[in-house]
Amino acid sequence: MHSHYGIDRSSKVRLKDLVKLLNAAQKKESEDSLWEMWLTLYPKMNKDNFESFEDYKNRAIKSVVRATEKTSEEIISELMPVIAAHEGKK
Repeated sequence: MHSHYGIDRSSKVRLKDLVKLLNAAQKKESEDSLWEMWLTLYPKMNKDNFESFEDYKNRAIKSVVRATEKTSEEIISELMPVIAAHEGKK
């Protein structure tokens, strides 16, 4: 079992897959935090000011989204050293 889940196995994970895992973990962590915040507001809600968790989450996420003025080429050129380091190239 160790050979399937040990540190040696993690070095074979592709960067693309690692990024997907990290993004999923970050999304789950954010949703958990939002859920905890919504739970603190829930007791104070009534029929006039009730907001579902989905509405609360969408409103919170919308206010956090940031945009960039960078082009795709600029972003890729900034990330190339990271990709090269991950692949063992210098």
